[in-house]
Amino acid sequence: MLTFTGVSKSYDARPALVDVTLSVGVGSRTAVVGVNGSGKSTLLRLAAGELRCDRGHVSLPAGATVAYVPQDYGTVASATVEQYLKLRAGLLAVERELHASQDAMAAGDEAAAVAYTDALERYAALGGYEIDGRVQRALAALQLPAAMLSRPLGRTVGAVNRCALASPGSSPRASTCTCSTSRPTTST
Repeated sequence: MLTFTGVSKSYDARPALVDVTLSVGVGSRTAVVGVNGSGKSTLLRLAAGELRCDRGHVSLPAGATVAYVPQDYGTVASATVEQYLKLRAGLLAVERELHASQDAMAAGDEAAAVAYTDALERYAALGGYEIDGRVQRALAALQLPAAMLSRPLGRTVGAVNRCALASPGSSPRASTCTCSTSRPTTST
């Protein structure tokens, strides 16, 4: 059960949430509805651990995780779904570092070997070697076609809300509470 107890959160002097107490039971579906600025996204970001409460606490059962899908894809709308998933996992930046280090080593830069080794360790720690399999399993669990990965993100946002759950740390499983700040959709 996901539980909020006496949760308050403010941005500067402006309160977003004041003394919120809420429980979401296992297997239930709960909609948080409100006008812009009423604290819906703040509530979900607190549940996902992206923000800390000013007062109160958020609790989950041991071993449970919260998979949070933000509504704003911002500057990544032109990326493919696969690039977006790697970006969420922190892998795109590390892949760029690996390629840059390889190029520098090929050009004779001996110091680049240290940067390459560091990037390789971060890539492994972020699940880079397992991401393809995890994404494929998550796509199957979410009933999305593998072709989804090559589509531009901006043209498939409804399905990406489900597909984004495939990123490492967010794979759907029995102990996952899924949060999305997007409008309800069934598009693929």
